[in-house]
Amino acid sequence: MNDIVLPLYLAMACLFVGLTLAGMPARDSRLMPDERMGLYGVIGGVAAAMACVCIALAPLLGRALLVFSTLFLWTSFFATGLRVRSWHQPHNPRFARNCALAMGLAMVIMLVQFFTVQNRDFRVVYQLLVSLTLLLWMLYGLRQTRRLSASIQLDLMGVAVLAMMVLIFFWSWTLLSGNAGQRLYFSKLFAEESLSFSMRLFVVATLALMLISANGYGFERMVIQKMAVRDQKEQADQLNQQLNQLLNEKNEMLQALSFAARSQNLPAIMSSLAHEINQPLGAIRLNADYLLAEDASLIPLERAQLLQQLVAGSTAATEVVRDFRRFIEVDITVHVQVDLSQLLADLVRGFQTEFGRQRVHVSLLVSEAVMVQGDPVQLESALTGILLHVLKRSSPNVRYMQITTTCIGSFVHLRFLDDGLPITTAQLAEALDRGTQHFSQSMWLSRAIIEHHGGAMNVYEQNGLVGMSLQLPFQEKKS
Repeated sequence: MNDIVLPLYLAMACLFVGLTLAGMPARDSRLMPDERMGLYGVIGGVAAAMACVCIALAPLLGRALLVFSTLFLWTSFFATGLRVRSWHQPHNPRFARNCALAMGLAMVIMLVQFFTVQNRDFRVVYQLLVSLTLLLWMLYGLRQTRRLSASIQLDLMGVAVLAMMVLIFFWSWTLLSGNAGQRLYFSKLFAEESLSFSMRLFVVATLALMLISANGYGFERMVIQKMAVRDQKEQADQLNQQLNQLLNEKNEMLQALSFAARSQNLPAIMSSLAHEINQPLGAIRLNADYLLAEDASLIPLERAQLLQQLVAGSTAATEVVRDFRRFIEVDITVHVQVDLSQLLADLVRGFQTEFGRQRVHVSLLVSEAVMVQGDPVQLESALTGILLHVLKRSSPNVRYMQITTTCIGSFVHLRFLDDGLPITTAQLAEALDRGTQHFSQSMWLSRAIIEHHGGAMNVYEQNGLVGMSLQLPFQEKKS
């Protein structure tokens, strides 16, 4: 019998070392901290391997190694119990430290008994109580973990713990019964020496099953986490595609509404266009008539000056037509740098005729160029809509309008203020609400465009002037 003990238990020790090494991938960072292999799993596997080594060397070095094998088995039970507890409760260093002190005290008592107490039955009862206590604590932890997540690996661990409790109890009973040898002696296989070997072998086998199931639970959780991450990634990709589609549709809608809003105000735009283009055309006509009438008497210097004036008038008319074409473009453009100051200057120039008709004196207070990132066509539509809404608040008296830009933080505040009829936040909300009779399509479109560019819009009052204030993120000048 002794010939087979050494190779068999050394092979079991190698098995436990292999289980510990195989469980290392369960330390994957995608697992929860308490679901990884951790220090408890390593201690449990190494302690089980050392217990097998002690049993293997006991026939060669003496029965004293059996005591140390029991101590290593307790260490494996204790570490596995802490590992199971970490699956259903957060790690508590204080609790682990107190349990380690209690476990150390129990081991010291075990060693003291072995070297001082001659009564074997007393030692057997003590070992039985400590072993059953550790296994019952582990079984309770498995039950608590199973309430959180059912797993076949947890069930296997529970079966292994129960089987180990039965084996340890049965083996202790045989040692405590004085006539156990007579009761169980049916053949040489059931002699006390053979029975001791068989019991230890079965205990080690159930311990191997328990550690295999513990590692399997870690791998099972890792697979579940990987599948969950993959599913979440697929859902995120689908949501991103839907979001991109919605953003593209929103951009196309804003472009179409911008063009519709400008088309709706085409009479006012045409009136301003006629006013702007008549001035350079009239200058061209006058200079051309004078050049034809006085061509023979003109000196070369005067003729050159007239020709320069003709070219200047033609250039001015060309710029007006170009600005008008850009204003009615409908093609979708990418976001580029837009000079907000120049955009406001073009807008005020385009509404000069309307300002004169409504007797509105406009003051454009823009200190320096302010660059914003956006679609110039949409931004022009938004500013046009707000300007038209402010002009609707007509007054029988001459009005004064102030258009200013102020940079605060990383935003530029653009304000359209006048001394006409006051506007409140409630009236602005009505203008933006489609369900009210005061709904203004130009204001709703303006807010949508401003928010699409990362800005906001609200009512503003300053020095007796009331109107609208826009906030847009601007780009600082690079030195």
